[in-house]
Amino acid sequence: PHDLGRDDSIIVEKAESFIKELQEQLETCNARADAASIMAEQSCARLEQKYISLSGQFTQIENEKMQLTASLDKWATELA
Repeated sequence: PHDLGRDDSIIVEKAESFIKELQEQLETCNARADAASIMAEQSCARLEQKYISLSGQFTQIENEKMQLTASLDKWATELA
């Protein structure tokens, strides 16, 4: 005669161990997802800053181009 109580306790122990392992895997997965989300936000913020910087530089260069074009037109008129 088998001791059913002992068999049941072994099954419960294995189930609890399996559940604990799954919970640990879930926590690890959630931690990785959180880390990836933070990294994505930081990358996005860096890209936004780079865009703002480049946009400012582009505007400055466009202004310089307009000034140079105006000067060139003035000199061309004076030489004509």
